[in-house]
Amino acid sequence: MNDKTEALIRELAEKLGTTVEHLWGILVHQAPISGTIDLLVMVAWMIAVIWTYRIVKEKTAIPKPTEDNRFTRAEWVNEGAWTAWLVWGMVSCASIIIIGCFLSDVISAILNPEYWAIKQVIMYSRNV
Repeated sequence: MNDKTEALIRELAEKLGTTVEHLWGILVHQAPISGTIDLLVMVAWMIAVIWTYRIVKEKTAIPKPTEDNRFTRAEWVNEGAWTAWLVWGMVSCASIIIIGCFLSDVISAILNPEYWAIKQVIMYSRNV
């Protein structure tokens, strides 16, 4: 930790009424917790994207004809199918972009908590 980072942590500790060592320990301990929660949210979003893909595919696909019903059609046709695929595509693209942007932070929080803590202090100092 360089002098500037230490000064930022000292300033933050003074504002919070605690010691630098205690604050640093809290930040380093919080890193894997935050990383794990963020990772679980990312996995939940990907599961939701895959689940909705299966639903949209099922609703827009034309079922195979049977002897009782030779003239089958999809539940969602024309504008309904187009809208469903458009919304699914936009949500999945946004999810992939957001996950891609924040995945390195999640990995660093889990595997390198000191780096994550320094980033948190630097981000805090920019907002003050």
